[in-house]
Amino acid sequence: YALVVLLPLWFLPVTQNVLGYQKQALLIVLVFAGFAAWLAKQVQEGELRVQKSWLLLAGAGVLFAAGISTIFSLWQYGSFWGWPLDVTDNFLSLFGFFLFAILLSHVVKDTKQLSYLLSGFVVSGTVATLYALAQMKGIAFLPFEFSGVKTFNTIGSTNSVGIFAAFLLPLAWSLASFASRVWRGVLWAAAFLLFGSLLLLNFEAAWIVMITGLVVLLGFDMWNARKREQFGRISLPMIFILVGFFFLVVNGVGIPGAPERQAEISPTWRGELAIVQGMAGENPLSLAVGSGPGTFVFDYTKFRDASLNDTIFWSARFEKGAAEILDWLVTKGTLGVFALLGMIGLGLFLGIRRLLTEEDSAALALGAGILASFAGVSLSFFLYPANFVFWFTFWILASCLVFLTGKKMHVISFKRGPSYVGFAGSLGLLIVLMAEFGLFIVGAQKYYAEVEYTRGIQTSRQENIEEAIAKVEHATELNASADVYWRDLGQLYLEQANQIVTNQTLPEDVRRQQIEVAVDRATRAVQQATNAAPRNVANWNVRGLIYRNLIGALPEAEKFAVTSYEQALALEPASPFPLTELGRVKILSSQAQEAIEYLEKAITLKSDYAPAHYLIAVAYDQMGNQAEAIRKLEDAKLVTPGDTGLAFQLGVLYYRQQELGKARDEFERAKGVNLRYSNARYMLGLVYDRLDRRQDAIAEFAAVAALNPDNQEVRTILSNLAAGRAALDGIGQPSTPPIQDNPEEIEQEE
Repeated sequence: YALVVLLPLWFLPVTQNVLGYQKQALLIVLVFAGFAAWLAKQVQEGELRVQKSWLLLAGAGVLFAAGISTIFSLWQYGSFWGWPLDVTDNFLSLFGFFLFAILLSHVVKDTKQLSYLLSGFVVSGTVATLYALAQMKGIAFLPFEFSGVKTFNTIGSTNSVGIFAAFLLPLAWSLASFASRVWRGVLWAAAFLLFGSLLLLNFEAAWIVMITGLVVLLGFDMWNARKREQFGRISLPMIFILVGFFFLVVNGVGIPGAPERQAEISPTWRGELAIVQGMAGENPLSLAVGSGPGTFVFDYTKFRDASLNDTIFWSARFEKGAAEILDWLVTKGTLGVFALLGMIGLGLFLGIRRLLTEEDSAALALGAGILASFAGVSLSFFLYPANFVFWFTFWILASCLVFLTGKKMHVISFKRGPSYVGFAGSLGLLIVLMAEFGLFIVGAQKYYAEVEYTRGIQTSRQENIEEAIAKVEHATELNASADVYWRDLGQLYLEQANQIVTNQTLPEDVRRQQIEVAVDRATRAVQQATNAAPRNVANWNVRGLIYRNLIGALPEAEKFAVTSYEQALALEPASPFPLTELGRVKILSSQAQEAIEYLEKAITLKSDYAPAHYLIAVAYDQMGNQAEAIRKLEDAKLVTPGDTGLAFQLGVLYYRQQELGKARDEFERAKGVNLRYSNARYMLGLVYDRLDRRQDAIAEFAAVAALNPDNQEVRTILSNLAAGRAALDGIGQPSTPPIQDNPEEIEQEE
């Protein structure tokens, strides 16, 4: 009862993933506790009661297929535990769902208990849906920073809220039809609120799921009515179905005042099938067992279509695809897909066969609602990627079908027969309990590690690097297998080294020693990250970043940076980022010609990739060919006219060539797009100073000072201008760092 009521609403703000990871923890804690208590009772009574059910056996087949896929996974740790991969698609969550199905189907005694359980789930799900709608309208009830965002809810994406309401509606309707007076009013209200939510969200896949579920429910209503000659209860579901068809056919029609749905982008069916084809070409075994639960992001980065580079989503790394069934094909192969389809088909077949022989109207209504919702959630797997709440609902309904369609309990007695049989049975059950307890302890340690890591990241955002490092170090001690801990720890050590470099209060020998220690720790941390998850391109990108920053300060830093980015390129061949970073490394090592070769390949992949265009100009400038450098940026300007970074860098080159008029035009263009672009306004101020437009220069530097109140250099420039001196008097020429366009794993720390 606690699990089915709490899970749709459950989240905790103590980890990075406040939804899925917390729901997984709640599932494991409560299911393990309940399962342990149930097994302990069997041991105490001296007999084991087992439900005879083909559907439970099919569920075991799904778990077995996921287990085989986990064994052959690209990252066994992530496929087993989930986080830092997908906390829904992993062996541990599936194991928890399966234990829950066993527990529910064996502990529930009658349909009355089952209806109470499902009623609690419907009410909880309705509350979660209403909370999501309130959030979308800007009505925030919770004090957390993340909960102030309109898209936050306790189910998942805003579209998933609509689908959840869709497959919950038939269940609410059927439960209301035979509930007691108090519950009947609550459940009718829940049904109408869920339908109202569907109207407001108006999501195509949700309408399809609702129509499917209500058609199944309506079919059994008509079957029941025909037998009993009662035809009064079918009108409202029919109206709901007709309304759903209307919104499906008439696109663009919405309810006035409806909240705005979150836009969602995902790979297409064709794109996901191309990924499967690429996987099979590389390793035929993956077609049978997949790449492992939760590893979709690895497959996507390696096999995605390079044509996506022409869209704004070129750098996105999707953890889910177009539909759950396709994701299973990618991550668990044909073995997993056939097992899942077999379970769905068997559940529908057994449910229909059971209901066609049911004589009790209340039991028929309950069973019809369960089967209708089961059909809806199963259909959603073909339309949309599933989240944790979807899968929890699927297993609730599947276990209800086990209860409704199962045969009599098979009793295995430990009291009868030879004494060693009873001893062996009791010992076996105790071993299961101990294994469960051990898994719980390990999971609790990993949970605490995640809490410490989250605290460390939050502390780093407050610029308290030392405390942040201590927290993340503690996380790595508690859980050395999570690559994200090591990856972020390496970046924190690098930031610590940068802070030490600028700390002029330290004696030179002490500062040098501390820098060496921080650098050594940074390199060791990123090596641990790549060792933990060598198929994760994010680890190699960060490793390349660390070594690239150490070129000139650490022997063989260039070599390690190159090998890191080459490995990143092998894992993400369609991305221009690793090629561009290889070019950057070669520029830093004064190998301009090799840099140009890498950068031209990057531009071939993505013609409007600004960092590559700029760095080609830098490479030509390094070779002493300033004219060609300017020409390259001018060509890039034609491809990406709205790129403020390119406008800035082209302005810098014009400034260095003393073409002040052209430099002014480029800086003004960048400023026109973004008034808060401090670097562009800074350089524009210098140009105005050189053009004897002193007041304009003062205005630009005053704006820069307002945007950067702690910048002493800008204050000095303003003093120079006020005194009639040149802006850079006593300062020297400004530095112009290259354009950066980093992936998420680097951006989050910079």
